[in-house]
Amino acid sequence: MSEFILEVDGMTCINCEQLVEEEVAKLYSVDGVTANATKGCVRVEGSPSAVSAVQEAIDDIGFDVEQ
Repeated sequence: MSEFILEVDGMTCINCEQLVEEEVAKLYSVDGVTANATKGCVRVEGSPSAVSAVQEAIDDIGFDVEQ
């Protein structure tokens, strides 16, 4: 298991954090996720191969993942 952090634009509140966490947690290769609207980032624990799936899941719910 590894950890990676993605910068995410558009999260403004705890509800945004919860939505991102719920959607990312559904992914098979993700073991843990913590979103932080104040810092504009999402910390993900899981397989390094999950990065693109996590980015897509976050994009699909309306937030922008910084490349």
